[in-house]
Amino acid sequence: MYGRYSPRICAVGHFDSFEIIRSTISMVSVADADLPTPIATGVKTMYYVDDAVTKGVTYYYKVRVWRGTDSLVSTELSVLAGELWTPEALPTLINLVSDNVIVDNSNRVSQLTDISGNNRNAVQASDIRKPILTTIGPLSQKALQFDGSDDFLWISDTTYLQNKNAVWVFWVGEPVFKTAYTSVFYAVYQGTGGSKINFSLNNGKPAFGGRRIVSDSYAEVASTENISAKASINFGQRDYTIKTGTLFTDGLQKAVKSDLGTAGAADSSALLGGALGAYVTALDGSNFSEAYVGKLGCVIVGSGTLSEVNRQKLEGWAAYKYGLTSKLASDHPYKIYAPIL
Repeated sequence: MYGRYSPRICAVGHFDSFEIIRSTISMVSVADADLPTPIATGVKTMYYVDDAVTKGVTYYYKVRVWRGTDSLVSTELSVLAGELWTPEALPTLINLVSDNVIVDNSNRVSQLTDISGNNRNAVQASDIRKPILTTIGPLSQKALQFDGSDDFLWISDTTYLQNKNAVWVFWVGEPVFKTAYTSVFYAVYQGTGGSKINFSLNNGKPAFGGRRIVSDSYAEVASTENISAKASINFGQRDYTIKTGTLFTDGLQKAVKSDLGTAGAADSSALLGGALGAYVTALDGSNFSEAYVGKLGCVIVGSGTLSEVNRQKLEGWAAYKYGLTSKLASDHPYKIYAPIL
């Protein structure tokens, strides 16, 4: 559970007093006689508020309850001091996290619900094209499993990338290696089939590309790191006004390119929509290619140039949610503590 700034520990039942035992490491395997010295004793109220905490630190508590000369130690409670930061604190165009799905009795996903407030849900009506709900990472958080054959989800909105000065895409996934391009998130122009935005893998290596205007040639910034067969945290930023793209994996910059097409704001040409898991030009799966095989925990899309502070918060949120803190560098601000509001 999470505390809001100051953890509040409650005792229920008939007792004379209780004491609070606190640690910054788990005490599950510690014998009762060897527990740390209590931070409070003789407490006779129904609860105790621990104000001597640091926001962002996870604390572990046990309560020893006394009745006469008899005592009983509770099971352990873990509490994060502070309110956890989530991507909902950012203004986003699309916020798709695999916790928010509609599934059938066979665990096939018909909708990945957008929680950005923009109602840009990713949907699939055909059973054979639906990804399967599964889990990802050491904490077994929900994720979508794409088969690399015919699975994809479709976003029908045609306007969300018009007239933007910059755009970014963030995703957590565990791809299976393919000797080809595979598309994680693909936004396609009406009429031409060309990509406005494409976050892809090229032989397992992340690449973030697209076009500022329809008449531009496709251009991308690409990493040299193969991220196949492992869960990873990925971020791509495209600044149209200065023709620059950057790529990050697990909080580290992997590539930067400063000659991506022409300079200026993105055009107002409409999209056919967007796809998760493949390149397609319609909900029926026409012109299907670049099929992604592997898991997706989340895909989040935003406009503008995301600050380093907020990018790192996204990375920290994902690292703690999916159990990937070991992937972050030792100097990452959220290597040890989760981001807190």
